[in-house]
Amino acid sequence: MTGIVGTSQSGEAVLHDPELVISPNPYTGGPLQYTLNVQETGPVQIELFTAQGKRIDGWAIPMIPGTNTGTITPPPIASGQYTLRVATPGKSTSVPLVVTER
Repeated sequence: MTGIVGTSQSGEAVLHDPELVISPNPYTGGPLQYTLNVQETGPVQIELFTAQGKRIDGWAIPMIPGTNTGTITPPPIASGQYTLRVATPGKSTSVPLVVTER
C-alpha cells in the first residue's frame, strides 16, 4: 500500500512526497520493512496508531532524497486494524496495517 500518487498533465504518474510502502501486510509480528520515498534530506517520523487514533509507537528515521529502505519493529500488538503515518516537514501520508495472529 502506498501514499498519494497523482497524474501530471502529460499523463505520467507523479510521486507526492512522502510515499510509504510497508511489508508484510498483513503483519504477524517481527520487523516490518519500509520503502519510503522523500524529496528532502532530514529525519521523518513514522508513527503507529490504533483504529481509534491512539499512538502506540514511533520511529525517527534519517532520510536522503529518493528511495529509502529499512525496518522498524513494532511492539507486540493485538490482531486488528492499525495505521502507519509518516510525516515530513509540512507533509504526511498514512497507510493501513492489518495485524493477524501468528
